[in-house]
Amino acid sequence: MRKIFTIIILTLLTNNLFAEWGLWDSDRSYIVLNVKGSSNTYSLWNGGTGTFQGTNLGTFTNGDVLEINNFDVKTWKDGPSDVTGCEYFYVIYETGSRPSSPSFISLGGGFLQDLGNGNQKWGGSGLAVDLLVGLDANKNYTLEIYGKVDGTNPNESKYDNNNNSSTNYTATFITDAGLPVELTTFTAFAKEKEVVLNWQTATEVNNYGFYVERLAKSLNSDVNTEQNNAAWKSLGFVEGHGNSNSPKTYSYSDNSVNSGKYLYRLKQVDNDGSFEYSKVVEVNLEIPKEFELAQNYPNPFNPTTTIKFSLPEASNITLTVYNAIGEKITELLKGKMNAGYHSVEFGASSVSKQINSGVYIYSLQTPQKVISRKMILMK
Repeated sequence: MRKIFTIIILTLLTNNLFAEWGLWDSDRSYIVLNVKGSSNTYSLWNGGTGTFQGTNLGTFTNGDVLEINNFDVKTWKDGPSDVTGCEYFYVIYETGSRPSSPSFISLGGGFLQDLGNGNQKWGGSGLAVDLLVGLDANKNYTLEIYGKVDGTNPNESKYDNNNNSSTNYTATFITDAGLPVELTTFTAFAKEKEVVLNWQTATEVNNYGFYVERLAKSLNSDVNTEQNNAAWKSLGFVEGHGNSNSPKTYSYSDNSVNSGKYLYRLKQVDNDGSFEYSKVVEVNLEIPKEFELAQNYPNPFNPTTTIKFSLPEASNITLTVYNAIGEKITELLKGKMNAGYHSVEFGASSVSKQINSGVYIYSLQTPQKVISRKMILMK
């Protein structure tokens, strides 16, 4: 999900309605952004200009960081009334579509330091406000930051140190690689003798598809096995939707499992071959409680069919196919098998001689029990 072009406009609004209070020009205010893992300080107020003005923050790829980490605003006052509190807010919206009633998110804030001579410093530190999270592909965005101050004079006034200019502090950047796919859910559950995987995406860009991978829990003898990609088995591929801005659902059934615990994950692949793994989910298939031979499927069949059976405990078994008059056609399985669910395929390739259309008998024998069923080959 590459090629997202996003523009963020940062505006700092304040108000000069009160002559007894203002921003302190001799010690500039600033904002600290974590840009690609390195904190950068941009001055926002220095005689009406600042290093943040018109800044191009660069191009961001998958895994890069763009965060608000700190902000700092200096104030002065001439009158007797103090500014007694300060709080900061931000809002992000698609450029040109500003909500009539924006939902502002608080950044916190408070009194940090008395600078003397009536001057004070307000702001917040130790933040990690992610400016990239949740943005859609191929859209322009606006970020507004506001400060609200409390006191007798002024009271809840928004900052506007440059004559209410809404475009005074701006910055642009380009992202060409957000998450290839925004995966919202990934679940797995046991359904009779198979495992069903379901997942959903919110958006997709250049999504080639998903490889479904499985790891038997018994193989996970140490904590590093799950991280060993060679230990995972690729089960199949599910084609993606390429580009999409609406939710898409996917499903995959794994019917090649025995009893036990299994781990599953998705390997999402972009059209350019880049990939990433989903979270890991775990499923526990219980050991069957009864000895059972299921009806083959499909039936009638041509050219092949699948025969499934279950063993409540490890046992020596023989699975044999006979024709309608009791002559042995082939022995599909013979030997000791573990408890659990098993399956085998039967068809023309399973026997050494040609078989014709008709009724056949398949029989499962253990030392304790024998079960037989009919199946029909229809050419």
